[in-house]
Amino acid sequence: MKKQIFCQVIKKALRGGSYGSHKVKVIFKPDSINDIAHLLLMINSGSVSLTDRDTQMLMDVVQLHKWNGDRDRAMIITLTDKFNEEWFFRKLRDAIENIEFASR
Repeated sequence: MKKQIFCQVIKKALRGGSYGSHKVKVIFKPDSINDIAHLLLMINSGSVSLTDRDTQMLMDVVQLHKWNGDRDRAMIITLTDKFNEEWFFRKLRDAIENIEFASR
């Protein structure tokens, strides 16, 4: 993932509204399972949040070391007031197939 595109999407997600309403839709690459642990650390630190279902699904992916279909690779990530753009980019850029602003 190119940093310029990544940063544009993140900046769009952070524009306006309050934290907790800043969301991005991410599709992870099929071979990104080793990188998912970083996202779980970000969830535990409060930097980002996911639905309980998506968080559990990620824990299952890490434990089983496989995705449960292509649909599970896509999720909405909420960027919190503790969000660190550089950390997110540095740890997940190679794992992300696509990222876009999510309005919901």
